[in-house]
Amino acid sequence: MEIPNALYLECPECDGETLHEVLKGRGSEGARGIRLTALVRCQECGTVRTVEVRELAERAVGAVLSDGDRSTRCTVPLDPASVVSVGDVIMVGGAGASGREEEGAAGNRQRAAGGGGGADDGDIGGGSDGGEDDGLSTPDEGMPCLVTAVEVGTRRVPRAKASSIGTLWLKRHDRVKVKVSINTGRKTISRELWAAPDERFEVGDIVTAGDVKVLVHSINTGGRRLRRGSAEAATIRRLYGREVE
Repeated sequence: MEIPNALYLECPECDGETLHEVLKGRGSEGARGIRLTALVRCQECGTVRTVEVRELAERAVGAVLSDGDRSTRCTVPLDPASVVSVGDVIMVGGAGASGREEEGAAGNRQRAAGGGGGADDGDIGGGSDGGEDDGLSTPDEGMPCLVTAVEVGTRRVPRAKASSIGTLWLKRHDRVKVKVSINTGRKTISRELWAAPDERFEVGDIVTAGDVKVLVHSINTGGRRLRRGSAEAATIRRLYGREVE
């Protein structure tokens, strides 16, 4: 194996992690990881000492990845000593994506002169129709995914070392699906759009949901209904609005 020129190590004299120059060393690399024995010098205090560094090989942890209404099985390489918690965002590799622009992108949004409008706030009727694109594509390399559950054996736990994890449950985190209820004047229909988790929607926006342009007049975030202001896509339960030309 190639010997590195420098390492970040805990220095007993500096009482912290510092950069160490590798004066000489030897190492080996195998299926279980790498092992390096080196003579190093701290760049802060000048202390010279011999250290042994071991790094375990990454473990392929099984995962279930949700992307919209679809779920696929995959593996995620992780350091066995690392701790994974519910709510963490980890990177998952994969084949190249289709790269098409998704509906609901910020570039398709317009600002309306007035935010109000007597659209129906009631429950929607029927499912999502209109034949809109579901916005799904093959995951990009290095796609961020949110950890929604950690499974060890038959139990789900809030966190665990990668070495003990049986299955990770993940949700694609570079985009979220936002549901939209639309008053067309004759009935209320349902559509969906895709957005980045931190993309903000504001009362008064005009958005494109499926094949319909919608003036947003209220935003349901679960705990409250906003009739003014804005919210991030990741926190939105549903947008309400009326169809506009």
